[in-house]
Amino acid sequence: MSNTDNIKESTGVFNNALAVKGAFAILWHAGEKLGAAAAAVAETDNLQLLVAEASMDEAPSSEALKDESPQLALELHRIELKVNVLLKIAGELLAREQRVPAPRMARLSAIGLECAADDTFKAGDRGTLELWVNRSLPYSLRVHAVIESERSLPTGRMVHFRFEDLSDSVSDQLSKLIFRKHRRLIALAKNS
Repeated sequence: MSNTDNIKESTGVFNNALAVKGAFAILWHAGEKLGAAAAAVAETDNLQLLVAEASMDEAPSSEALKDESPQLALELHRIELKVNVLLKIAGELLAREQRVPAPRMARLSAIGLECAADDTFKAGDRGTLELWVNRSLPYSLRVHAVIESERSLPTGRMVHFRFEDLSDSVSDQLSKLIFRKHRRLIALAKNS
């Protein structure tokens, strides 16, 4: 398979939105609907998680550092690397405690998610979907979703979750996350 084929397989449009395919830990709570207070807390937590995930990808631009001394820029880079290692270690320790489910291949857009189904995934069910978007951050997005459809493939059953009640700010941050992952996949394909 060529790098171009890998990109076509890993990205594309899903639900009329940019989508990216990858390994995500997913936990489905059928029938669970967060109450108003819990939904407000989840909204805040989701936004903080997506902003934290975005900050892990950001690198100081050379424009921002051009007025700084090279020694300061180098020291900031070293500190960033150390913080990333600490975050990864803390994330792995917390993941052990939380028993994060094994990742499964899924296609994610800001509107929904498609993944291989297990026995608990039934078309028409509504509930709360937990989605771990970064292995270094062992916290999950918690969103209301409905299993909108399912289809059978030779490899098994696939289900399509449609997210419900996402705020504009969470949806916007999720779109940015998908765009960053999409851009990273394209860059990796060009460099291989």
